[in-house]
Amino acid sequence: MKIKKVLSITLLILLTFTTLAFAEARKSKSPIFMGEVEAVDIDEVNNIMRITAKGYIKNCTIYKEEIIAIVSPETLIIPQECPMDMNQQYEKVNPVEFSINKGDSIYLVLSEVMTKSIPPQVGAKAIQVTIP
Repeated sequence: MKIKKVLSITLLILLTFTTLAFAEARKSKSPIFMGEVEAVDIDEVNNIMRITAKGYIKNCTIYKEEIIAIVSPETLIIPQECPMDMNQQYEKVNPVEFSINKGDSIYLVLSEVMTKSIPPQVGAKAIQVTIP
């Protein structure tokens, strides 16, 4: 009887700790930026666009920041209108042909990785441009 109790307690402890060990870590959400375009620099050789913008970043907190967003061919374009079809596929940016100017309002979904330079540089996962 004593062996059964010890075995059952040991099994219970093992199940408890192994379940916690395999628990999935919380996935962090991508930061979001909203602001106004200050300057646009197109690098046709590397096929990227660098957008200098001032605005607000929302991650865990909201803070004012000037950033350089790097728009590559992997960046998605968020449409101006709400999509009727929720399974709609977004098109990707062609940095050389993408139209954006100083003074435009932008909404960016940023990469989780940001440099500590001043201003910080960060890759853009998705972009939406609103022309004033």
